[in-house]
Amino acid sequence: MPKKFQLDLSRPGRRNDREDLAPEDVEAEVDSVPEKDESALPTSSFRARLAKKIAEDEAPASLPVKEPIASRRPPSYGLLGKFKKGKLDLRNIGVVPPPREVVDDDDEVVNYDPGILRLESSSRVASREEEVEAVPPAVPVKKKKRRRKKKKTVAAAAPAVVAQQAAPSPVLGELLAVPPLNLPLAPDNSESALADVSVAAAPVAAPAAPIKKKKRRKKRPPVAAKPNQEVPIKIIEGIEEEGVVSEDKRPVAGVVDEAQRPSFRQSLEDRVAGKRTAIDNGASDGFREKVLENGLRVIFAPMAGTKTITALVMFGTGSKYESLSQNGLSHFLEHMFFKGTKNRPNAQRISSELDALGSEYNAFTSKEYTGYWIKVDAAKADSALDILSDMLLNSKFSDKEIDKERGVIIEEINMYHENPLMYIEDVFEKCLYGETPAGREIIGPKENIAAFKRQNFMDYFSTQYGSNAATLVVSGAVNGDIEDAVSRYFENMVKRPFKDKLRTPDNQLGSQVKVHYQEGKQSNISLGVRTYDTYHPDKIILKVLSVVLGGSMSSRLFNEVREKRGLAYYVRTQNEFFTDTGYLTTQAGVPAEKVGEAVETIVAEYKKIAEEPVSDEELSRAKDLIRGRTVIAFEESDSVANWYARQSVLGEEVVTPEQFFEMIASVTPEDIMRVAADIFKQNKLNLAVIGPFKGGVQFEKHLKFKKKAIIPGIFGFFA
Repeated sequence: MPKKFQLDLSRPGRRNDREDLAPEDVEAEVDSVPEKDESALPTSSFRARLAKKIAEDEAPASLPVKEPIASRRPPSYGLLGKFKKGKLDLRNIGVVPPPREVVDDDDEVVNYDPGILRLESSSRVASREEEVEAVPPAVPVKKKKRRRKKKKTVAAAAPAVVAQQAAPSPVLGELLAVPPLNLPLAPDNSESALADVSVAAAPVAAPAAPIKKKKRRKKRPPVAAKPNQEVPIKIIEGIEEEGVVSEDKRPVAGVVDEAQRPSFRQSLEDRVAGKRTAIDNGASDGFREKVLENGLRVIFAPMAGTKTITALVMFGTGSKYESLSQNGLSHFLEHMFFKGTKNRPNAQRISSELDALGSEYNAFTSKEYTGYWIKVDAAKADSALDILSDMLLNSKFSDKEIDKERGVIIEEINMYHENPLMYIEDVFEKCLYGETPAGREIIGPKENIAAFKRQNFMDYFSTQYGSNAATLVVSGAVNGDIEDAVSRYFENMVKRPFKDKLRTPDNQLGSQVKVHYQEGKQSNISLGVRTYDTYHPDKIILKVLSVVLGGSMSSRLFNEVREKRGLAYYVRTQNEFFTDTGYLTTQAGVPAEKVGEAVETIVAEYKKIAEEPVSDEELSRAKDLIRGRTVIAFEESDSVANWYARQSVLGEEVVTPEQFFEMIASVTPEDIMRVAADIFKQNKLNLAVIGPFKGGVQFEKHLKFKKKAIIPGIFGFFA
């Protein structure tokens, strides 16, 4: 959920499965595997066909024949992975050896990344020439240039000469001609590659019929999975230690073409121009709005029966607007606005004046917006607006205060990372969005906090903190004097060249698991799916759906996980909506040994609500709960201010609570089932776990929708 008015508590925003084995243990395990007959290997494997070809050929006495490669490595190790798109894909193999492991005597594994291996021929020309000295000299072959997508004819060797020369060492590096050649390993071109190598290694004695070379297939982009198609689960593993940022650097499928969609800021400008009204037109369902000459949008939300006012200034910027090197700057800057201005030179002066007003004050940073607020007796609203505007317009950002605040924020990082109840949300967003601004923590890494300079703050402030990116809301006991004070104190806020964010890729091809290692008896899990952005018409239905699932003590998941099974103390389902993405997730704290059972229980409830309509009684109870809690929250002027500011700064159509209640009341059981069927699919499941686990493979079997058992009966089959 978005962090609300908490400066001190604002949300800061792969290894191998067999990492318990040392390198020497892996080698010992490989050597202990018995030799296998290469004839039992799959015939589609290029390495297997290569080994078979060498074994069948007759070797001359002068050339020692080494043991076939395929018989020296079991299928789980080395290079015998799955072929995919012209490369060896090792992501789905049980165990991947360390990068330094030598595949065989002359070929080494080079250019290693977490999934792709490439063979590069060794350049041991001298040793190869020594072996060939005993062979009678032959007519050299003039190697023709290789051209793509064109037919090429090469001369084949005469049978007599081939019998003498065609049995070189089975090592792949010795089959390749000098200079070294990168041999593509793929099922569709392996035969042609083998033909080229054999011909190049043999001298020409007589011309022969031309050999037609197969055309190389073009690589196709990944195709999105069909609705009911199963896709392998992607395990995103890693132990995130202090000072080390564990990142999933694999590209995310389905990147949106920015040229095809308008930017968020342009979208906001259009929404503001079309849906805002001036204050001169009078009140509009409980709130009034005006736009100052500098472009600042101001919303007045009068409340009956209160003697306080809340002044909230919210800017449409947050951690998603940062680059990798800026990660954490939005949150750090939020702290610096309280550290001294030209009129109030230090933090002590600011806090002393605010305390003298008897006020509550704070700030918060989110992924897409940042807010600063003061709640005070309405009689002292003028002084509160004076201090708030001074902080936002005249802060000094002194080097001395920046250096002192580094330690404060680093301790805040430690607090979040050591509290799994809070940190699980960040781990889940890393699972969803990986190494993108949406997947990074709001608070940023310690390395960035230690490296920020004053100029970094000034550069960010000069683009993101303009009047054109802000909304000021004054809620509570609003009167004419307060409206005049707003214009007087904020008229000097200037427009700035706003820097927009990158749009978040939001396609998913298969289930994902992210594990964060942490010792303890309890594990915290977050199991959810991608949903809709904040502008989607079905957002209201999702709010009701989440309450039915896990929004109260009478909800389905609270009863199933806690009351019936006793698996957790807390369990809750919540939504998060951004301008370009959204998700629904269920969080729970469960015993480490019962994580699998909890995951299966949550998945079963997801499947059930997508297949069976919600009862009228259950739906009515969820609607009444939403209405009741909203009414209670709106007793506070700070909640009202946040309600209107968030809608305005994100470019939504601003609605009143009563209009919101009408939307909630219109939701039907069919709506719930339709939306649930759209979001709860096997390929959209995402699981984040914080606990004493060093891998996520053990959770694969639990992260699946189970089919109903078909029981035969006398009169037919029953589900």
